[in-house]
Amino acid sequence: MLCCRTWLACPDHIDDHAQQRNLTFHGQGSARMRSPSDNLLQLVSELQLCSPQDVAACEATVRLLCRDLPDFDSVWIDALAQRGVLTPWQANVLQSSDPHQLRVGQYVLTEQLGNNTFRGRDLDSHDTVAVHRLPDANGTSTVHDGRVLGTLIQRAEQLRRTAPVAIAVPFALTESESSAPPSVVSEFVPGWNADELLIRGGRLPWPVVAEIGQQLLTALAWLESHDLHHGEIVLRNVRLRPDGKAVLVAPFVARQQQPFTSFTGSLTLREIETIAPELSATGNSPDSRTEIYAVGCVLWQLLTSRPVFPSADPVTRLIQAKANDVDDVRDLVPDCPDWLARAIHNFTRRSAELRPQSLREANEHWTSRAGVSCRATRKLCHRLPDRRQVSRSKTSAGPASSRVRGIGTVVASVIMICAFVSYGMHRGLLPLPLTMNPGDTTTNSAPPAKTPTTSPADVSQPDADGYYIMPEPDTAGVVVLQSDRTYRAADLSFAGVMHIEASGDLPALVVITPASPWRVAASQVILNNVQLSMHDAPATTVDGDAAFLCTCNVLSMTGCVIDTSAADNAASCIHWSAASGVTNVISMKNCVFSGSGYGLWLSAVPDRCTLSNTLFINRRAALRCDVSTAASASPRLTLSQVTQAAGHSFLDIVAETPAVKSVAVQIRCGESVLAPSAALLRIALPAGANSHAIKVEFLLPERGNPTVVPPTVDPVVYFDRSLNQMVRLADSQIVAESLLIAEPIFRSESADMTDFMQFELLDFEGPKLSQHMPGIDASALPPGTDRMTRQSQAD
Repeated sequence: MLCCRTWLACPDHIDDHAQQRNLTFHGQGSARMRSPSDNLLQLVSELQLCSPQDVAACEATVRLLCRDLPDFDSVWIDALAQRGVLTPWQANVLQSSDPHQLRVGQYVLTEQLGNNTFRGRDLDSHDTVAVHRLPDANGTSTVHDGRVLGTLIQRAEQLRRTAPVAIAVPFALTESESSAPPSVVSEFVPGWNADELLIRGGRLPWPVVAEIGQQLLTALAWLESHDLHHGEIVLRNVRLRPDGKAVLVAPFVARQQQPFTSFTGSLTLREIETIAPELSATGNSPDSRTEIYAVGCVLWQLLTSRPVFPSADPVTRLIQAKANDVDDVRDLVPDCPDWLARAIHNFTRRSAELRPQSLREANEHWTSRAGVSCRATRKLCHRLPDRRQVSRSKTSAGPASSRVRGIGTVVASVIMICAFVSYGMHRGLLPLPLTMNPGDTTTNSAPPAKTPTTSPADVSQPDADGYYIMPEPDTAGVVVLQSDRTYRAADLSFAGVMHIEASGDLPALVVITPASPWRVAASQVILNNVQLSMHDAPATTVDGDAAFLCTCNVLSMTGCVIDTSAADNAASCIHWSAASGVTNVISMKNCVFSGSGYGLWLSAVPDRCTLSNTLFINRRAALRCDVSTAASASPRLTLSQVTQAAGHSFLDIVAETPAVKSVAVQIRCGESVLAPSAALLRIALPAGANSHAIKVEFLLPERGNPTVVPPTVDPVVYFDRSLNQMVRLADSQIVAESLLIAEPIFRSESADMTDFMQFELLDFEGPKLSQHMPGIDASALPPGTDRMTRQSQAD
């Protein structure tokens, strides 16, 4: 019998509780000896949770906890948890109706990691392991036949020596001491699972996602080479070690017990969040192409921090996956490279035949672009504040009191994070990339927001001209404009990502003048449902002014109209300058550019420029790109459903400095109509440059119609300084595989047309490869600024 002693203030008092527990007394007074019940002593001994010496050392803590009250077993369990002998989770299970679930064969469970996943300790080797308890088909804990899975694990154990570090292969199947089902045992991987990282800090930067994808594909290709498949590739099964290595855990577990997905009342989103469409209610088993689909969904979620198909109902989620492809990740992450976005798009096609043939093929293609380095992921892990704690492989349990005190802070933090994420998703905003730098939300040096030195103006009331004052960005960089208001342009700056958006379905109108353009500076500028219009233009304006002067690394615009037609000499609708950063991206969707100058003037060559369902009705050209420093200019453009109905050319490339020696333009254009008056491209090289250094490629789109170009338009012309005139570029320097020479026929303007409908293509001479005509879809464009102005004046 374990004996512990404490001295009582009343020496002659002996209570019945002490007599019943066979306690002895010594000394001048009477001492009551404290000890747990025989049942608890036997239980912790059978489960090998602690030694009698560990229990005896808790006597002082028990004395402080219970004072003069009886020392029930719950007090002893709490004392063991406070001293770190038991984890808080073990203490809770010990007081449950089935404490024997803490023991699984030769393993003692120490912590619950998931619904059916636990952290444990090997009693023989003292190694830390991960124990995956197999759920039955109904989600209850009943014993079932594990012979098939046992054979599978034995086979995997034989191959375990050749397995890459990117997968944790199970090495044992063991029965528990209670009525719980069998459990699969594998090596415990310290670190963080991907689900936790998204909740804590938002989306992951694309270099990190590229490295994680390479390691996941390597692990799955190894499984494929041995005719094995993981079966449950989800965020919670992707773990990042402190050294930056990504590891895929829990293979074979879920699909071995539930090989088919059916429409049942017990179906949960957690089970089907990355399931391929061909696995739902078909009886098909997982294969390489379903694994590829799941990997694509996981990488898409890591890049966007959003579900692939937002839905609270599992059945609706499965129906959406069967009916739709996953959206292009570049719509939410403009700085995502083209190769990465296309690879994820190919992985997540709803038709299995359109995905890569094998995981080996997918891995080879991915590795050729991403490499095998873990540098970006390692840097991310080193910035996480708790990396030292998670690096320890052994289980450590701190005092229960300190853990309890920290619960309130943790819960409050989680609630606040979820609230901000929910707000951002409701507003349509994108979480920032995960950085974990204290006080730092960006990696570049955009100018900080100006601190007003005077009292802030009232943004809720219009000025004498009827225009509202534009609000400053809030702490998250968000500027919300009311849909039914007209604002006077005001300079905005923010050291991070700035979102400028209308509050409702109708656009918000921003009024500018040529003498006072709208200047916006941030690391990323995202405009949604905002229109710019020039009002009260003077008779003469300074050539070179633009309506919107934007300085940023990433410019993304959706549902915007920029109209400078009121200024005859306005240089452009938008003048973009690159901020200090690594990647420069321009993305336009459902936008309209109208005016006397250029539509979009780029002061530098961006890494990527994507235009989708965009209309240009500018007098000069749709785009102008200046080249000043690089010896070789290589603009890359992607066009889809773009219509140009005016202007001298589509793209002007101006290289003034002698440093520029060559120009290589690549335009992937499809489902578009480009109808300038002179040429698609006009190129001006510096003095002394050779025209043979020019190469232009018009590449075919991934699918759909090519680009319709009138027969009178030259593909490419360049300015010959010796002749002082434009000269057509030689055909040998042009790849025109995506150009269809045909006369476009637009709709005739009528009174019942909506805005911009007259610029929709009615017909053209040539083959039609899709049901819809190339060019813009006017129904997806916002209303014109004239209609917005009339509505605002009427209000």
